[in-house]
Amino acid sequence: MGVRGTSGRVAAYTLLAASATVVAYARPSAVANVRAAGIASDVFALPPPAILTAMSLGYRSALADLLYTSTIISYGIHGEEHRRFEFVGQYLDSVVALDPQFCQTYRYADTFIVYQPVGSPSPDDIRHARSLVERGLEACPNDGYLWLSGGQFLAFIGPQFLTEADEKQRYRIAGAKMLQRAGDLVTDNPNVQWQALSAAGIFGREGQREAAIGSLERLYNVTGDPELKENIAHKLDLLNEERREETTSALLKRHDEAFSRIWQHDLPFVSRAGMLVLEPPTDALQCAGERTVQRGCARSWADWWLTDSAR
Repeated sequence: MGVRGTSGRVAAYTLLAASATVVAYARPSAVANVRAAGIASDVFALPPPAILTAMSLGYRSALADLLYTSTIISYGIHGEEHRRFEFVGQYLDSVVALDPQFCQTYRYADTFIVYQPVGSPSPDDIRHARSLVERGLEACPNDGYLWLSGGQFLAFIGPQFLTEADEKQRYRIAGAKMLQRAGDLVTDNPNVQWQALSAAGIFGREGQREAAIGSLERLYNVTGDPELKENIAHKLDLLNEERREETTSALLKRHDEAFSRIWQHDLPFVSRAGMLVLEPPTDALQCAGERTVQRGCARSWADWWLTDSAR
């Protein structure tokens, strides 16, 4: 009995040692194979939004919260596994269908769609993100921070992944308008208003000077930050001076073109200097008795230019 029990224990220990040896030998190879296998692609596991709404049995907001939380967790898992979350936009669409007033969904929609661990978003992905942002602004029109994040996406982030120059310009201008609106709504946070200041720069770069001036004037009227006011006032001075110079330049050009037409029509054989010595052409009968200078009855080119400027 004792010999048999001893033999059994030896056999058990031998089997245990052999098993440990096999596990130690096989485990590294098995782990490597599992890690190499990975998941090739995602599967969108939700029904269409209309059916999903019916399946909520009236608990739409609760299901939206659950689905949004699940989407955030899945986004993190995909990042850890270094693979794209292919259907994140569709999941967000489902959340919006369940609860359109859940503003948090819209605020981070562009982040979920654009910032993925692998690859770059396509133009269609950017358009999808924009549609979610715009739906959010319709559902939550007084959320200044949503206007800010949406404006930053359209003005700075989205255009990087678009291919058409016209579409890029439309995105930047739309983004500038959103940033401007954010500055109107968030009056208690100077940081947001400083960021909204970039709207004027975008308008200026896109050749919309009047829109830039209007944006600066609106922001100047709502902000209480003295430093920001000073910055805006300086920018307004520069833009208004530029506008005045351009107006003056355009007026001088118009004067010169009008003078050249008169010169070539009446006395083309006279030099330009000679034409300036003479009086402008007038209709003696029409201008007889006139005591005030009016166009067509000027007695000198200086008066003629003044009347032309008053047109």
